[in-house]
Amino acid sequence: MRVLAVTASVSDCSRSKSLLLRFVEGLRTAENLEVKIRDVGKTPPPHLTELQLKLFADSTLPDPEGVCSISNELIEELRWADVILISTPIYNWAIPSTLKCWIDQVVRLNHTFITTPTGIDGLLQEVPKGWENRNYNTKKRVILFVSSGLTPAEHITRYLRSVLKFIGITRVQSVDCVHLMQDNIPEEAKQLCDETLVTFLKNQPKED
Repeated sequence: MRVLAVTASVSDCSRSKSLLLRFVEGLRTAENLEVKIRDVGKTPPPHLTELQLKLFADSTLPDPEGVCSISNELIEELRWADVILISTPIYNWAIPSTLKCWIDQVVRLNHTFITTPTGIDGLLQEVPKGWENRNYNTKKRVILFVSSGLTPAEHITRYLRSVLKFIGITRVQSVDCVHLMQDNIPEEAKQLCDETLVTFLKNQPKED
């Protein structure tokens, strides 16, 4: 199982990141586990530029300066992963700008979505190895870890679900933990994370 963990907090004491890492640690029992951490909070992708937007819109244009290289790298990580974990705090009613930069780099015409006469088709719909014969939707899976001090998390999870659906990922779960103002993560937040882990592992197929 190949896991991409995207963390967005700029804080060394991030509650959302701590919950994600707790989940990753619980995955250690899974077979053939590979984990890749993409910390966009500490190492944010660049903001989009006018040149980059032109190259995104027309893939036939030359890119001698490699301005699309970071976008290519981030998209390849998404393609590589069977499971994608995304942790984010809520800053002033929104996701951190670092996570928005990551989204802007991976939502890309002819790479993660295409236009058709009937609308938009997301391209990240590959079936992970070991899931082919399951009797339910077997696309890539995403688990969101959203934390905040006072702000409700519903609008953030709705937004992230919409972005993921746009690029073809519809199997999305969320672990929303609000009122995390205290230094330690509340037991109910840990319990919610652990319950999500148990359900996930229960549905995880064995590889041949």
